[in-house]
Amino acid sequence: MNLDTFISCETNIFDVNDSRLKTWGNRWSSSFDWRGYDQIEMNEEELNNLVEPLNGMSYAGSDLILKPALPEFTLRIFGTEKGQETRVCFRKTILPPSQTVHGEAEALIEIFTPLIDAYVFINNKGELADEVITIGPHLISHDGKEITGTFSKAVWSSTTNPLLEFYTIGRQEALEFERGMKLAYMAIQKALYDRPTLFTKRTEPKKSKPLTNGRKRKKKKRNVVRAVKVINVNKIEMKKFVEEMNTAKRTINCPSWGVIGHWRNYKSGKRTWVQPYRKGKDRHKEGAYAPKEYRFIEGVTK
Repeated sequence: MNLDTFISCETNIFDVNDSRLKTWGNRWSSSFDWRGYDQIEMNEEELNNLVEPLNGMSYAGSDLILKPALPEFTLRIFGTEKGQETRVCFRKTILPPSQTVHGEAEALIEIFTPLIDAYVFINNKGELADEVITIGPHLISHDGKEITGTFSKAVWSSTTNPLLEFYTIGRQEALEFERGMKLAYMAIQKALYDRPTLFTKRTEPKKSKPLTNGRKRKKKKRNVVRAVKVINVNKIEMKKFVEEMNTAKRTINCPSWGVIGHWRNYKSGKRTWVQPYRKGKDRHKEGAYAPKEYRFIEGVTK
């Protein structure tokens, strides 16, 4: 897969003797309101379909972590059986910005940069996390040569974590789950990067006129109304949308809302990354943000 390099290692991404370790553990084990974050819902099959396009994508996998379109959100993954649900709340990490680890060979240096903490809830309605997995870019340097990759590492687990029984089978099971959470995060970012134009057709019954001569009236076809579900629109639709928005009088009651990260293309060919940001008069107030729900429609590609 074109995800830079996936490196599996047992290296800790922080010093186990760090005096802040207890504080971090208390934070990871504390409850919080995951509903305050933008939410994305899908089943396992839909998530797998999003992960698959990561293979052969045109940009590096680390870009999806270093420049996420939606840094923090809650992903709700529904299982095949009723009641099965894994909730993953991706939040900015509480760990220090970077950790340098020297390998057994003096010339080998690893640099981990924790960026995201994934709080995983397994069938427990999001009360307390079962596990926390930290995600970020990973750099290995040796004799002037560098390998850039991404890492995912479980940094905390509850004593009642239902995944522990699977981990007893072998470390490989844990590695696969950790990597799966990282790929889920990256897949969501790629989907928001691409944001295809979605057009769907909705049929509405036409109002029938009363019979005038007693004869059976020929049944007419339903009117087909084109409804545009917009994740991103083409230039023609966008121009029309902007014109309508500029001429209409609007009253915005939302105190704070978010704009996802996106690439801005200029006529000169220059391309710059616009960081996610919040808008609204109360955008700086804690708790004023109005979370959104994102829906990914299957079967539509860019």
